[in-house]
Amino acid sequence: METTKNLPRPDFFVSAIGEMFRGEELLDCSYLTLPDVGKKAGLEWTGNIDSEEWKAAIKSAEDEKMAAELIPTEIAFVRLRDSFDDVSSSRWRVYGGIYAGTPQLFLVTEFCELIEDKEFWIELYKTVEALKATVWVMREDEHLDHSWKTDAGNTYEVFGPNHDKLERQVELSWRIEDKTPEEVRVLVTALAEGTQKYWERAGVSVL
Repeated sequence: METTKNLPRPDFFVSAIGEMFRGEELLDCSYLTLPDVGKKAGLEWTGNIDSEEWKAAIKSAEDEKMAAELIPTEIAFVRLRDSFDDVSSSRWRVYGGIYAGTPQLFLVTEFCELIEDKEFWIELYKTVEALKATVWVMREDEHLDHSWKTDAGNTYEVFGPNHDKLERQVELSWRIEDKTPEEVRVLVTALAEGTQKYWERAGVSVL
């Protein structure tokens, strides 16, 4: 099992929601102004973009903006990541970048649990090793178990039993840039089965 806390910085990066970065710069082609897209295509803006006409207009606008701002290798990488859009969910995300000229695309899922629960981490890491995942330790800090309660007009703080205990959040990742969307769908099914008991207890949903 490979574990890292220091991910290299890519030359070009595409997030799980399609944001594009070159170094630290968020590129303008990451976003479209949909009413403007519709106006240019002669389509009325109603808030509904599910029609084939709207899909075609958005695709054309995306292509135009990327062609003006990205180089061909970056456009190819964006299209590669986009081909896995149907894999993305609150449990699974796809992101990646071009690292020193090499495209790397990752399928990832996250877990968070108290550090003191050694049995959980031993079992998870054994499973991770069997599933050939890379583990990125995203953070290790205090767990927030805090809320407010109002009773008889008085508001006061409530702290849970695990408040301030140390927790660890990790991201498990698999390289998928050489796989087809169908191969990744099959992989997701197998990985979901292999990590289900950990997900039910400590999975981190990302919308």
